[in-house]
Amino acid sequence: MANVFQKIPLFQGLPPSMVQKIMGLCALRSYEPEAQICAGSDRPSEEMYILLHGRLAVMTPEGMQVATLEPIATVCEMGFVIQQPRSAIVKAIQASNVLVIPKPPFDLLLQNDRELQARIYQNVTKILSSKLFKENVRIRDHLLEKTLFEKRLKEQRRRAEIALDLLVRKEVMTRDEAEMYISEELGDASLRVLIVDDEPTIRQMVKDMLSSYEVVEAADGEEALQMADEQALDLVITDIKMPKMDGFTLVTQLREQHPNLRVLGLSGYVEETDVREYDFDGFVKKPIALEEFRNLVAESLAK
Repeated sequence: MANVFQKIPLFQGLPPSMVQKIMGLCALRSYEPEAQICAGSDRPSEEMYILLHGRLAVMTPEGMQVATLEPIATVCEMGFVIQQPRSAIVKAIQASNVLVIPKPPFDLLLQNDRELQARIYQNVTKILSSKLFKENVRIRDHLLEKTLFEKRLKEQRRRAEIALDLLVRKEVMTRDEAEMYISEELGDASLRVLIVDDEPTIRQMVKDMLSSYEVVEAADGEEALQMADEQALDLVITDIKMPKMDGFTLVTQLREQHPNLRVLGLSGYVEETDVREYDFDGFVKKPIALEEFRNLVAESLAK
């Protein structure tokens, strides 16, 4: 058993005797899907967790999923070791088994065994460095995508300005007429996504995630139907549980009034199996996984 636990990054390089000492402090805890393992707090962590089975999600306070944790991952190690308050939230995506290490006896164990303390701190440093590297890659990719989008937008604006000058110079139309014409043409060419959710933070989060599209928003199904009648929409992303009109009713009415409009369902309270009888083009489970969400949106718009 000690050999198995040596695969855990926190225990790497430790002799079996040291692993057994730590295991003697641990408790096994099980979590059902959606259960919260730890939350953001202004106080340091009093427990450190090691995922043995299942999957966990790391989310921002706004509810955006920024990482997925697989077995042998360590959770809350930073606050546990260096007493830094935790801002992120960790929830179970699947039924999960977690090894729980309580801080007071763990600190006492390290104080009484300096060699173990040095090795544990070395492993924690490696874990934090790896997580920091992955986070830097994620931020870099996001900034790169944003930079490319802004570059394309700047290029399109430059071309529009050239076309505008050409139309005016050739006396095809006045500048005001040319600006209106080009604005209408560019508006028709852009992909417009409607996010429907009664929570403003979710709407803003989706807008931030889909910064390369024109994203408009509605607070409920009734407002969304009105916008679908008034605007040219390419995709609707709707929450399921909403006041006035829920997502099920909305997609049913959209199919009747706008049969070619693509619609994605979004919820943290229902499962994909619950929405199969409704004519959604896809389903997004909260908490939202950034890359999976973007890929689903891109695939839906490409159809």
